[in-house]
Amino acid sequence: MDEIVDKMLQQTQDWTVNDEDPGIVHNENPYLRLLVENSSLKLLQESKIRKAFKDQGSLGLFRLFVTNSFMNAIRTWTNYNFKNKGLKEVNENKFLAYVGLEMAMSIVQLNDISYYWKTEMFTGHEDFKRTMSRDDFMNIRANIDLRDPESYNHDEASADPLWHSRKLLEHFQKNISQLAVPTGTSALDEASVTTKCRSKARSHMPSKPDKYAVRFYALVGTKNAYISSIVDNRSGNYCNENGPVSFCRVFREMRTPYNDFLRESNMVDEGSPSALWILQMAQQTKIARDPSGKRVFFCDNFYTRHTLASELKRITDGEARLCGTVKFTNVDATNRPNLTQGISMLKDAPRGSWKLIRAYNKTPNLDVLKRKHAAEQRKKPSSERSAFVAPTELVAEKAGYIVWKDTKVVVFYTNDLCDTPSTAILDMYDDEAKRCVHGLAPIERWTGNESLHRSIFMVPAIIAAYNMFMNSVDRMDQRGATNPTRRKEQRLHMSMFTFIMDLAALQAFALHQVIDDGSNVLDFGSFKRSICESLVMPHRSKRKRRTASEKENSDSMENVIGTVGDSDGHLLIETINKTGIHCHFCLLRGIKKKTIYGCTKCGRGFHVNCYSAVHFQGALKSDPRAFADMILSTERPFPRGMNKKSKYVGDISTLTLT
Repeated sequence: MDEIVDKMLQQTQDWTVNDEDPGIVHNENPYLRLLVENSSLKLLQESKIRKAFKDQGSLGLFRLFVTNSFMNAIRTWTNYNFKNKGLKEVNENKFLAYVGLEMAMSIVQLNDISYYWKTEMFTGHEDFKRTMSRDDFMNIRANIDLRDPESYNHDEASADPLWHSRKLLEHFQKNISQLAVPTGTSALDEASVTTKCRSKARSHMPSKPDKYAVRFYALVGTKNAYISSIVDNRSGNYCNENGPVSFCRVFREMRTPYNDFLRESNMVDEGSPSALWILQMAQQTKIARDPSGKRVFFCDNFYTRHTLASELKRITDGEARLCGTVKFTNVDATNRPNLTQGISMLKDAPRGSWKLIRAYNKTPNLDVLKRKHAAEQRKKPSSERSAFVAPTELVAEKAGYIVWKDTKVVVFYTNDLCDTPSTAILDMYDDEAKRCVHGLAPIERWTGNESLHRSIFMVPAIIAAYNMFMNSVDRMDQRGATNPTRRKEQRLHMSMFTFIMDLAALQAFALHQVIDDGSNVLDFGSFKRSICESLVMPHRSKRKRRTASEKENSDSMENVIGTVGDSDGHLLIETINKTGIHCHFCLLRGIKKKTIYGCTKCGRGFHVNCYSAVHFQGALKSDPRAFADMILSTERPFPRGMNKKSKYVGDISTLTLT
């Protein structure tokens, strides 16, 4: 044990510690440094992207991924539903304002949609109220359609659980591949759409935060978290075409590589998910070759296979490489014996130990050899029979497994070794093993003996690279999770709509990071808020002008005829059938005179002038004699039987105009 520790301490002398932050170890490994330097985002239509940002800012970048024409198509399909229900159709500005409010709900998060329009304390939001009424918002949300309602096909809808969102998904897929492509390093992992709907598209993954969700295979660049490809996992899809064929239908340029390589492959099934993953990664090379001549894709043990890596390297003419952790059940029969031996050798080894296992390619006639061996074994007694051992004649070029002892044994695979191992198993102290894995690099781990800082272990650079670049999809999810447009939604197409809107905002932000010259540094929350503001302002400004105009017209009318309630409900109208009743003010002054007018609230008769004197006393201050007469009259007692309301004075409903 002491010998191992001394050797590991000797290896750490080639690494420096940052003086500003002693807890951060800076490695100078050439392999890692090149991966970092070569990782970037190449803009395929740079002039178009810069013009969109110059003309419309963040909204212009957003519209590159969900174009204005497609938004108008969704509005047309939505208006079709409005028309069938007898509702008023929505115009372009109003529909875009709805989209902006839908996305803004991720920035201002309340538990229920109705809360945004409430007036109680701690509820409601003025920007939502001033932009659109709740009824208009809910009507659009209830009738939104992501494809032509007249194109419904029962067989298609029964076979494809995402039939309602397929056009939107394909529209987004094409746009992201035409605008930019990552270079250097990328990561392949799952992206999830959480929904409460009951759909065959949902799949169960207990290890994920969202255990039940619609899963997508997302290929994300490590530099700016730009998605270069995203495809659903076709859960519950019973269409005639499989995943790879569907991918080639959307991206026609991939049909030739698929037909020439994967259909004839003896390592990967042409209709398997592995073939789909190969097409997703190979598409980057098809769009634009990497300036460095090499792309490295990182993935977890759900995807990593030697057969997949071999076919990926072959279809990309040697440009694409694979690196990731390995699930033992996904290891092919050719490499399983040596890998099993390497794992058993590290079972009781100290933490930080590792071994390099050479990888072998699958023999083309392996199935024939298996059947021949089985036939020979049936002829032998059971005591003399032996298991089939795959031939290891075809050594894979610069490919191997790294078995590393952490808290438990972890297996990594890569076909991006510096050199091909000369023997089946190489020990960690062998200079050839260190050279093959591109040298050693430090990683930090808690061992249980530390107090403030983690212990540093020197591991193969392949493992350090995996730790650095594998979390690209997680970083994208983390960035989106700060402002997720997520509802308790039971309609899957609405979950898909908000999911694509969020991804479009994330993609636009990735482009903004590339073209920004440093004068307008924004975080993702501020960037998304600016998109929402640009979407709602055209409709909101028109709504403000219309409201101001209506108020001005209302004020001018009030100036002419007054308003109901200026005298707190006191109105002077004719009595029922013009019946004459005593004037209340005249009785106060000791005069018995009748009138055909009465006050609706007082219930008593008044002459026109008497009504004004009683209800608008301030107007009499200019006539001291009349004002004094009115004050004195209120002090006189009522004649007997006269201090009661008249039944002949009606209310506002009895008012008739002649």
